Amino acid sequence: MHFMKTVRFKRSLLLLPLVAGLAFGAFQCRAARADFLLKANDRVVFYGDSITDFHNYTRPFQDYVYARYPDRHIHFYNAGWSGDQAGGALRRLNRDVLVLNPTVVTLCFGMNDGHYTTVNDEIVNTYRTNMDGIVKALTDKGIRVIVFSPPPVDYESDKNHQPLLRDVKYNENLVALSNAASEVAKKYGATYIDILHPMLSTHEALKAKAPGYTMIPDSVHPDEKGGVVMAGAMLLGMGAEQMPMLADINAMQLTDGKATIQGPIALPMWMNPESAVAARESGFLNVAGQRVRVRGLAPGSYDVRINDRSQGWFSNTQLEAGILVPGTYSTRAQRLYDVTWWKGGSYFNTWRNLRIGSEQGAPIDAAVAAMMKADDAYHDAIEALNAPADSLVLTVQPTGLPGGLGQNLALKKPYTVSDPNGYNFGIGNLTNGVWESGDGDQKPFATGDKDAFPKNATIDLGKATPISHVLLGVPAFGSTKTVLVSVSSDGQNFTEVGSYTFSKQKEERHVYSFAATPARYVRVSYPDHYPDTIGYSPTFAFTTEVEVYGPAQ
Repeated sequence: MHFMKTVRFKRSLLLLPLVAGLAFGAFQCRAARADFLLKANDRVVFYGDSITDFHNYTRPFQDYVYARYPDRHIHFYNAGWSGDQAGGALRRLNRDVLVLNPTVVTLCFGMNDGHYTTVNDEIVNTYRTNMDGIVKALTDKGIRVIVFSPPPVDYESDKNHQPLLRDVKYNENLVALSNAASEVAKKYGATYIDILHPMLSTHEALKAKAPGYTMIPDSVHPDEKGGVVMAGAMLLGMGAEQMPMLADINAMQLTDGKATIQGPIALPMWMNPESAVAARESGFLNVAGQRVRVRGLAPGSYDVRINDRSQGWFSNTQLEAGILVPGTYSTRAQRLYDVTWWKGGSYFNTWRNLRIGSEQGAPIDAAVAAMMKADDAYHDAIEALNAPADSLVLTVQPTGLPGGLGQNLALKKPYTVSDPNGYNFGIGNLTNGVWESGDGDQKPFATGDKDAFPKNATIDLGKATPISHVLLGVPAFGSTKTVLVSVSSDGQNFTEVGSYTFSKQKEERHVYSFAATPARYVRVSYPDHYPDTIGYSPTFAFTTEVEVYGPAQ
């Protein structure tokens, strides 16, 4: 019987610099600060319009702070109001912000202040005057102020808004308002952080990889993944520091590919797979992710798992340098993510439905006091969840895919399907290079749901070339069972080169290895399925991704 080796994590590893070659993406130009701007026991109010009110950036902002600075005991409150402008925010400042006795207030206004028209001096001057009033009132009371630019709009995502926003060049208006906000912040010694341009850069990069991609689906309001990018721009501008290293071990410390890493291990920042992709593209994952390094592995490809949750396949070279993993492996971090959301909803009811509701009086005052105690209790629950873990299990297993294979020949290649999906689920995603199986653009490939098997998908590599390995995976949901791989030079006569039965209800990958064979077409076939309904009708066949490689050089 084999036992996993136990590795004690040395605190000195927390000081390791960033591994060379992992760039900061769209945010790399941000100047580093000596320390993160939020201090111990700060009371932070997010002040803004609907983009703040929707919590899509305030939630990941808080979760990063909880994960990275658990000893600072920082309280957060959201005072966003849909449709608000800086003028309205100035009028409600005492009622909605100062009543909370904040030490820090963040400002994110401008989206509505531009009136969704072309930029003009009157719009900019009105915004500047109102922002001046807010910042002066706060700084006069000794409150630290962080002014964020408004985020950008997406001209392409919402066909109803697209003509208006594009025709008036609304991002140019938002840039002008951003410049005015910067001037006001400088005048009062407040901190100003541009989030518009980093978000635009990330958005354009993701659109280039996947035409039609958006993280602003209604053209104005960032969704959950857009909120992560937005929070990342804010946090990096505030001096966000890298999460502690998760593991740095030598291959000799693995037994049967496993090692137990002893804590204390900081709770990670949880984010869903789609948001993790956006965070990686923007560079935010460089601080919000955790680094895993495994030195001295033999050449090849390795499946990396944390507590038996796959983090992806990586080469020995990548693991030697160090990889970044999001907090998707931690169920406790996901629980904290949920509690953060519930806390925000509870405070919204306290503030909007009780404290400033139409009915007032002693019973309402008592209810508000009780709800504010509940808010403190939510914070206590977050701090309890945020305790470090005692240990985790790191698994690093060879995938069977050798090193030196060269590029993925199937990447973004077209394919045809015998039973096409009629629900717009995972269209184009069999060869898009994305292994995450989240929502939206990260949905895995799916066939249709006709009750007729076998089904297949045939990839056209563009020209005949020697191939020797096919890498294929399935998500944890769906009833996909056996998957056959066959190849052809003419698209008519196919030769089977491998078959594999995937486990039920488990995210899994498999390498089909065979003698080098010239082929232009690669067909994946689904001859059967598990009878169980696992999230979807069992007559769908799901595949996360297909990669095709020639023989090692």
